[in-house]
Amino acid sequence: MTRWRRCLAWLASALAVAFSCGGALAASPEEVVNQMWCPVTKTCMQWSAAPGATQYLLYRGTAGQLPALLNATTDSCTRIHNAGQQSGQVLQESPPAGGLFWYLVTASNSCGEGSPGSASAGPRIRNSTTSCTATCFDSVRNALETDVDCGGPDCVPCTSGQMCAGRSDCENGICNGRCPPPRCMDGVRNGTETDVDCGGGGCNTCGNLKVCCVNADCTLTFCSSGVCRRTYCGDGVANHNETDVDCGGVDCAPCTAGKFCGVGSDCQSGVCTSVHCQAPTCTDGVRNGTESDIDCGGGGCPLCANGKLCNAPGDCASSNCPGINCQPYTPTCTDGIRNGSESDVDCGGTCTDCASGRRCNVGSDCQSGVCVSGICQ
Repeated sequence: MTRWRRCLAWLASALAVAFSCGGALAASPEEVVNQMWCPVTKTCMQWSAAPGATQYLLYRGTAGQLPALLNATTDSCTRIHNAGQQSGQVLQESPPAGGLFWYLVTASNSCGEGSPGSASAGPRIRNSTTSCTATCFDSVRNALETDVDCGGPDCVPCTSGQMCAGRSDCENGICNGRCPPPRCMDGVRNGTETDVDCGGGGCNTCGNLKVCCVNADCTLTFCSSGVCRRTYCGDGVANHNETDVDCGGVDCAPCTAGKFCGVGSDCQSGVCTSVHCQAPTCTDGVRNGTESDIDCGGGGCPLCANGKLCNAPGDCASSNCPGINCQPYTPTCTDGIRNGSESDVDCGGTCTDCASGRRCNVGSDCQSGVCVSGICQ
């Protein structure tokens, strides 16, 4: 089973997808990095936050369904609805003997669900069936459901009038014992709203700098990169409080590198030097680019120290990001990682002896007591 677990982990890391409500007018989903197992356990997966996402969905498929990710046939079932940045330790299932499971994450908001991204052979086309949990479509309230076939960690969120135990049990994110219908004055971004109590066609239009999907979501503004902007932010002229053409100032989008600026907030990088926006670097003293904290993390900069912000274990020098901050990590003999005194994954050193063919440093690392050229005999 360990071999298939490892194969599952490799596939999962290659199939991570998330959602960003950006791009001109409608949402422009982006593929996300850093979908991986949570530290220590192989029953939990985590992924990086996607800007603008309000929920994540986790899908599960089998080895035989992998080719279907490239066509319109069914490729997976829905494992988790309404997830945050990790699944929680609920992935207890094991694949059939000789098989494997792969997992794929997408994210969504009121603009829609994000794209599943692309594989080396072409763009993925996700076509999921109903919940992976059989009880979620048996027309009976059972298992962890809060109402018939809805609510709980496994089934779809419940609709208006159905029973709930918490916010995540309801489509609209509000639970008063029963899910109430979405309203335009409930202080929650729900229903078709693009921002809290505005946009989406059913509520008032949104003001400047509110989240949007299309121009019609905005009041006397237009939708640019998923945000309502003043109309002069798209007129092709540097005017009003802009620092360059259609960018900078308090109303328009920040400017790209090389554009004119007055202060750091005029720039996407947050750095304005000699009245020009600078490209992000790992030494500019600002959290920008792909960094998870100031000048660290994100894949292109040095790893972050304990206590610094992180999106995934790969941001941390400790390889441990249990929440939003890097934390110390103590190696164990069951964490699926070669670390500590181990000569191979979870064996050798102070852990159990390694079987034949596994890596070793000395004979005592091996069940046979014989280590030749770094391999147990």
